[in-house]
Amino acid sequence: MQITVLHNATSGEGRWPRERVLALCRELKLMPAYFDSNDPKSLKDLSGVSGPVAVFGGDGTVSKALARLDRKSTTMLIVPTGGANNIARSLGVFAEPATVLRSLGGADCVSLHVGKVTAGDDVAQFIESVGIGVMASLVSAGGQNDDSDTKRKAGRTRIIDALAEAQPLRAQIRIDGKDLDEPVLAFEATNIAMIGPNLPVALRTPRSPGRLVACWLREEHRHVMDDWLRQPHPEHSPMQSVEAERVEINLHGHSLRVDDKIRDVKGPIRLRLRRRPINVLVPKVLA
Repeated sequence: MQITVLHNATSGEGRWPRERVLALCRELKLMPAYFDSNDPKSLKDLSGVSGPVAVFGGDGTVSKALARLDRKSTTMLIVPTGGANNIARSLGVFAEPATVLRSLGGADCVSLHVGKVTAGDDVAQFIESVGIGVMASLVSAGGQNDDSDTKRKAGRTRIIDALAEAQPLRAQIRIDGKDLDEPVLAFEATNIAMIGPNLPVALRTPRSPGRLVACWLREEHRHVMDDWLRQPHPEHSPMQSVEAERVEINLHGHSLRVDDKIRDVKGPIRLRLRRRPINVLVPKVLA
């Protein structure tokens, strides 16, 4: 079976180097076309592939794939070798990389949409979430060489520290044309159930295909959020949430976090999901 492999050898403390990935493919009688996610030429050529694409890496590698793959002619298998692996976890893929790839022949297809951030003429994509307020501190948590657990703890600690001093947002937020008219410390428009350092902010929120989940933290729930961040439980997220087709935000000076990066954005922004999703393979034994 021919397969495209997009691989990030540096993800997950480097436990899955190129040689190990290719050896596993040979063991499973797969014929891989190898693409290095850190090589500009490989990323450029990725737009021309078709068929199944196995993405070995974390959320950043998956985002690179989604930005370049032809959604009509490819299906993606996420082989989680990163730190947080929020995208894989949100789709129900928790197993070890070798187990995921071995299950390739018995996989279901689920749809994964890509989010779109529009600010004037500027357009950017997001996969996980777009946020303002307390959760903007999700960026730059932990050192580059720290292990996954250390980064996860550092990320949650940064939010706890920011939460202690947070003031209500000045931003104007509209969800499907309706103003969010209450004091909030954080707002997130999420595309997947888990974000940042494995925080299940929207794991139990029902939503229709092609819809975002809008989540916000009321000022009165500051202390409940502090407790939850120390031991997050998917059934008891203190953030309010509702599905949404579109979200509009006038930042009024707040920083905007798009996935794991702060973006310099001026003026109002609009958020929604792109219409055409990509098909993602989720092995049946893991679904």
